[in-house]
Amino acid sequence: MRKRLPFAAGMAAVALGCCSAALAEQAPPPPRTDPAIAGVIAVEKVDLGEPRLTDGRGTVPVTIQLRNISQKAIYALEFSVSGAYADGSVRTNGRFSVDLLGSYLFDTLHYETRPPYQLFRPGDLFTEKGNALPLGPGNSAPVSADVAVTTVVFEDRTALGDPERINRIFAGRSDDADDTAAVIDSLQLILKAPDPVKAALEREQAIIAGRIPGKRGQPVGLRVTYDATGRQVAKRDSSQMIALRIRNAVRGVGGDRRLMLVNLAFEQQLLALLEKHMEAGR
Repeated sequence: MRKRLPFAAGMAAVALGCCSAALAEQAPPPPRTDPAIAGVIAVEKVDLGEPRLTDGRGTVPVTIQLRNISQKAIYALEFSVSGAYADGSVRTNGRFSVDLLGSYLFDTLHYETRPPYQLFRPGDLFTEKGNALPLGPGNSAPVSADVAVTTVVFEDRTALGDPERINRIFAGRSDDADDTAAVIDSLQLILKAPDPVKAALEREQAIIAGRIPGKRGQPVGLRVTYDATGRQVAKRDSSQMIALRIRNAVRGVGGDRRLMLVNLAFEQQLLALLEKHMEAGR
Protein backbone atom coordinates (compact mmCIF):
# COMPACT_ATOMS: atom_id res chain seq x y z
CA MET A 1 0.00 0.00 0.00
CA ARG A 2 1.34 3.43 -0.93
CA LYS A 3 0.60 6.84 0.47
CA ARG A 4 1.08 9.86 -1.82
CA LEU A 5 2.86 12.85 -0.38
CA PRO A 6 1.19 16.19 -1.01
CA PHE A 7 3.71 18.76 -2.26
CA ALA A 8 6.63 18.97 0.14
CA ALA A 9 10.01 20.53 -0.27
CA GLY A 10 12.74 21.19 2.18
CA MET A 11 15.16 19.29 4.19
CA ALA A 12 15.13 16.84 6.93
CA ALA A 13 16.60 15.21 9.76
CA VAL A 14 16.48 12.51 12.24
CA ALA A 15 18.92 10.05 13.65
CA LEU A 16 17.57 6.53 13.45
CA GLY A 17 18.74 4.82 16.64
CA CYS A 18 16.64 1.71 16.12
CA CYS A 19 18.04 0.61 12.78
CA SER A 20 21.55 -0.58 12.04
CA ALA A 21 21.09 -1.24 8.31
CA ALA A 22 22.43 1.38 5.90
CA LEU A 23 20.25 3.28 3.46
CA ALA A 24 20.47 1.65 0.05
CA GLU A 25 20.08 3.73 -3.11
CA GLN A 26 18.43 2.34 -6.22
CA ALA A 27 19.64 -1.24 -5.77
CA PRO A 28 18.64 -3.83 -4.96
CA PRO A 29 14.90 -3.50 -5.62
CA PRO A 30 12.89 -2.77 -2.47
CA PRO A 31 11.72 -5.83 -0.47
CA ARG A 32 8.15 -6.99 -0.95
CA THR A 33 5.82 -8.49 1.60
CA ASP A 34 5.65 -12.25 1.18
CA PRO A 35 2.13 -13.39 0.17
CA ALA A 36 1.94 -15.60 3.28
CA ILE A 37 2.69 -12.58 5.50
CA ALA A 38 0.24 -10.42 3.54
CA GLY A 39 -2.40 -12.90 4.71
CA VAL A 40 -1.74 -12.11 8.38
CA ILE A 41 -0.74 -8.41 8.35
CA ALA A 42 -2.45 -5.66 6.41
CA VAL A 43 -0.80 -2.29 5.73
CA GLU A 44 -3.37 0.29 6.79
CA LYS A 45 -1.39 3.49 6.32
CA VAL A 46 1.99 4.85 5.21
CA ASP A 47 2.27 8.59 5.87
CA LEU A 48 5.11 10.85 4.80
CA GLY A 49 5.79 13.83 7.03
CA GLU A 50 7.40 17.18 6.32
CA PRO A 51 11.12 17.10 5.39
CA ARG A 52 13.55 18.19 8.07
CA LEU A 53 17.24 19.06 8.20
CA THR A 54 19.69 18.21 10.97
CA ASP A 55 23.49 18.48 10.76
CA GLY A 56 23.22 19.05 7.05
CA ARG A 57 21.36 15.79 6.40
CA GLY A 58 17.80 15.74 5.19
CA THR A 59 15.20 13.08 5.93
CA VAL A 60 11.46 12.65 5.64
CA PRO A 61 9.72 10.99 8.63
CA VAL A 62 7.49 8.03 7.85
CA THR A 63 4.62 6.74 9.99
CA ILE A 64 3.22 3.29 9.28
CA GLN A 65 0.17 1.47 10.58
CA LEU A 66 -0.20 -2.30 10.34
CA ARG A 67 -3.23 -4.39 11.29
CA ASN A 68 -3.06 -7.95 12.57
CA ILE A 69 -5.58 -9.83 10.44
CA SER A 70 -4.49 -13.27 11.69
CA GLN A 71 -6.06 -15.33 14.47
CA LYS A 72 -2.95 -15.15 16.70
CA ALA A 73 -1.12 -12.45 18.64
CA ILE A 74 2.13 -11.32 17.04
CA TYR A 75 5.15 -11.03 19.34
CA ALA A 76 7.78 -9.83 16.85
CA LEU A 77 8.01 -8.48 13.32
CA GLU A 78 10.49 -7.01 10.87
CA PHE A 79 9.78 -4.56 8.09
CA SER A 80 11.50 -2.14 5.75
CA VAL A 81 10.36 1.19 4.36
CA SER A 82 11.07 2.36 0.81
CA GLY A 83 10.44 5.60 -1.01
CA ALA A 84 9.98 6.41 -4.69
CA TYR A 85 11.35 9.71 -6.03
CA ALA A 86 10.40 11.92 -8.96
CA ASP A 87 13.50 10.90 -10.92
CA GLY A 88 12.41 7.25 -10.83
CA SER A 89 14.86 6.16 -8.13
CA VAL A 90 13.86 4.07 -5.13
CA ARG A 91 15.60 4.10 -1.75
CA THR A 92 15.05 1.61 1.04
CA ASN A 93 15.59 2.29 4.71
CA GLY A 94 17.05 -0.94 5.98
CA ARG A 95 15.26 -3.42 8.17
CA PHE A 96 13.47 -2.58 11.41
CA SER A 97 13.12 -5.31 14.00
CA VAL A 98 10.50 -5.02 16.75
CA ASP A 99 10.17 -7.60 19.53
CA LEU A 100 7.18 -6.92 21.76
CA LEU A 101 7.90 -9.36 24.59
CA GLY A 102 9.45 -6.89 27.03
CA SER A 103 6.89 -4.18 26.31
CA TYR A 104 4.05 -6.65 26.70
CA LEU A 105 5.23 -7.78 30.11
CA PHE A 106 5.90 -4.22 31.30
CA ASP A 107 2.38 -3.14 30.41
CA THR A 108 0.87 -6.27 31.93
CA LEU A 109 2.58 -5.55 35.27
CA HIS A 110 2.15 -1.79 35.38
CA TYR A 111 -1.21 -1.22 33.70
CA GLU A 112 -3.41 -3.88 35.26
CA THR A 113 -6.61 -1.92 34.61
CA ARG A 114 -6.41 -2.16 30.82
CA PRO A 115 -5.07 -4.55 28.17
CA PRO A 116 -1.37 -4.15 27.34
CA TYR A 117 -1.24 -1.76 24.41
CA GLN A 118 1.93 -3.21 22.94
CA LEU A 119 0.65 -6.73 22.42
CA PHE A 120 -0.21 -7.01 18.73
CA ARG A 121 -3.40 -9.02 19.05
CA PRO A 122 -5.81 -10.12 16.29
CA GLY A 123 -7.55 -7.03 14.96
CA ASP A 124 -5.14 -4.60 16.64
CA LEU A 125 -3.28 -1.77 14.95
CA PHE A 126 0.48 -1.42 15.30
CA THR A 127 1.83 2.10 14.75
CA GLU A 128 5.52 2.83 14.22
CA LYS A 129 6.84 6.40 13.89
CA GLY A 130 10.59 5.83 14.21
CA ASN A 131 11.31 5.59 10.48
CA ALA A 132 12.68 8.04 7.95
CA LEU A 133 13.69 8.20 4.31
CA PRO A 134 16.51 10.34 2.89
CA LEU A 135 15.96 13.25 0.57
CA GLY A 136 16.67 12.50 -3.05
CA PRO A 137 18.62 14.40 -5.72
CA GLY A 138 18.46 18.13 -5.20
CA ASN A 139 17.01 17.60 -1.72
CA SER A 140 13.79 16.32 -3.26
CA ALA A 141 11.33 14.48 -1.02
CA PRO A 142 9.99 11.06 -1.99
CA VAL A 143 6.69 11.25 -3.84
CA SER A 144 5.39 8.02 -2.28
CA ALA A 145 6.37 5.44 0.30
CA ASP A 146 5.73 1.76 0.84
CA VAL A 147 6.36 -0.76 3.61
CA ALA A 148 7.27 -4.44 3.26
CA VAL A 149 6.79 -6.77 6.22
CA THR A 150 9.45 -9.45 5.91
CA THR A 151 9.23 -11.47 9.15
CA VAL A 152 6.49 -12.26 11.66
CA VAL A 153 6.75 -14.28 14.90
CA PHE A 154 3.55 -15.34 16.68
CA GLU A 155 2.73 -15.95 20.34
CA ASP A 156 2.93 -19.72 19.81
CA ARG A 157 6.54 -19.26 18.52
CA THR A 158 5.64 -20.14 14.94
CA ALA A 159 6.91 -17.69 12.34
CA LEU A 160 6.74 -16.57 8.72
CA GLY A 161 9.51 -15.02 6.65
CA ASP A 162 13.28 -15.25 6.23
CA PRO A 163 14.56 -18.25 8.26
CA GLU A 164 17.86 -16.48 9.00
CA ARG A 165 16.06 -13.44 10.39
CA ILE A 166 13.71 -15.64 12.41
CA ASN A 167 16.70 -17.41 13.95
CA ARG A 168 18.25 -14.04 14.81
CA ILE A 169 15.10 -12.94 16.62
CA PHE A 170 15.12 -16.05 18.79
CA ALA A 171 18.89 -15.74 19.33
CA GLY A 172 18.34 -12.17 20.45
CA ARG A 173 15.83 -13.36 23.01
CA SER A 174 18.41 -15.82 24.30
CA ASP A 175 20.91 -12.96 24.68
CA ASP A 176 18.25 -10.88 26.45
CA ALA A 177 17.59 -13.79 28.81
CA ASP A 178 21.30 -13.90 29.72
CA ASP A 179 21.28 -10.16 30.41
CA THR A 180 18.12 -10.43 32.51
CA ALA A 181 19.60 -13.31 34.52
CA ALA A 182 22.64 -11.10 35.23
CA VAL A 183 20.37 -8.31 36.47
CA ILE A 184 18.51 -10.76 38.73
CA ASP A 185 21.73 -12.19 40.18
CA SER A 186 22.98 -8.67 40.87
CA LEU A 187 19.76 -7.51 42.54
CA GLN A 188 19.67 -10.57 44.76
CA LEU A 189 23.22 -9.84 45.95
CA ILE A 190 22.55 -6.14 46.40
CA LEU A 191 19.44 -6.79 48.49
CA LYS A 192 21.63 -8.63 51.02
CA ALA A 193 24.10 -5.76 51.32
CA PRO A 194 23.98 -3.33 54.30
CA ASP A 195 24.13 -0.38 51.87
CA PRO A 196 22.27 -1.30 48.65
CA VAL A 197 23.08 1.96 46.88
CA LYS A 198 26.83 1.54 47.44
CA ALA A 199 26.65 -2.15 46.50
CA ALA A 200 24.77 -1.31 43.30
CA LEU A 201 27.37 1.26 42.27
CA GLU A 202 30.20 -1.22 42.85
CA ARG A 203 28.35 -3.92 40.90
CA GLU A 204 27.66 -1.61 37.98
CA GLN A 205 31.30 -0.61 37.75
CA ALA A 206 32.47 -4.23 37.93
CA ILE A 207 30.10 -5.26 35.12
CA ILE A 208 31.16 -2.39 32.87
CA ALA A 209 34.81 -3.26 33.53
CA GLY A 210 34.18 -6.89 32.59
CA ARG A 211 35.08 -8.28 36.00
CA ILE A 212 31.90 -10.35 36.52
CA PRO A 213 32.05 -13.80 34.87
CA GLY A 214 29.07 -14.80 32.75
CA LYS A 215 27.47 -18.15 32.07
CA ARG A 216 29.12 -18.65 28.66
CA GLY A 217 32.74 -18.28 29.67
CA GLN A 218 32.79 -14.57 28.88
CA PRO A 219 32.18 -11.54 31.14
CA VAL A 220 28.58 -10.60 31.86
CA GLY A 221 27.16 -8.62 28.96
CA LEU A 222 29.84 -9.64 26.47
CA ARG A 223 29.21 -12.09 23.63
CA VAL A 224 32.00 -12.61 21.10
CA THR A 225 31.76 -15.24 18.35
CA TYR A 226 34.52 -16.51 16.09
CA ASP A 227 34.64 -18.50 12.87
CA ALA A 228 36.54 -21.77 12.36
CA THR A 229 39.79 -19.89 11.75
CA GLY A 230 39.54 -17.96 15.02
CA ARG A 231 38.59 -14.70 13.34
CA GLN A 232 36.10 -12.58 15.26
CA VAL A 233 32.85 -12.39 13.33
CA ALA A 234 30.52 -10.75 15.83
CA LYS A 235 30.65 -8.91 19.12
CA ARG A 236 27.82 -7.89 21.39
CA ASP A 237 28.44 -5.82 24.52
CA SER A 238 25.39 -5.05 26.66
CA SER A 239 27.28 -4.38 29.89
CA GLN A 240 26.30 -0.71 29.91
CA MET A 241 22.63 -1.59 29.52
CA ILE A 242 22.78 -4.22 32.29
CA ALA A 243 24.41 -1.65 34.58
CA LEU A 244 21.68 0.85 33.72
CA ARG A 245 18.95 -1.64 34.63
CA ILE A 246 20.63 -2.25 37.99
CA ARG A 247 21.01 1.49 38.54
CA ASN A 248 17.34 2.12 37.83
CA ALA A 249 16.24 -0.78 40.05
CA VAL A 250 18.34 0.29 43.05
CA ARG A 251 19.72 3.80 42.89
CA GLY A 252 16.67 4.98 40.95
CA VAL A 253 14.49 4.14 43.97
CA GLY A 254 17.00 5.39 46.52
CA GLY A 255 17.78 1.91 47.79
CA ASP A 256 14.18 1.37 48.95
CA ARG A 257 14.15 -2.39 49.49
CA ARG A 258 10.42 -2.72 48.94
CA LEU A 259 10.67 -1.08 45.52
CA MET A 260 13.82 -3.05 44.76
CA LEU A 261 11.82 -6.24 45.34
CA VAL A 262 9.17 -5.00 42.92
CA ASN A 263 11.85 -4.47 40.29
CA LEU A 264 13.35 -7.88 41.03
CA ALA A 265 9.94 -9.51 40.54
CA PHE A 266 9.57 -7.74 37.20
CA GLU A 267 12.97 -8.99 36.01
CA GLN A 268 12.14 -12.54 37.13
CA GLN A 269 8.88 -12.52 35.17
CA LEU A 270 10.63 -11.08 32.15
CA LEU A 271 13.22 -13.87 32.30
CA ALA A 272 10.49 -16.52 32.50
CA LEU A 273 8.75 -15.00 29.47
CA LEU A 274 11.98 -14.80 27.47
CA GLU A 275 12.90 -18.40 28.28
CA LYS A 276 9.46 -19.53 27.18
CA HIS A 277 9.77 -17.74 23.84
CA MET A 278 13.42 -18.05 22.83
CA GLU A 279 13.06 -21.24 20.81
CA ALA A 280 10.99 -21.54 17.66
CA GLY A 281 7.76 -23.49 17.86
CA ARG A 282 7.07 -26.53 15.76
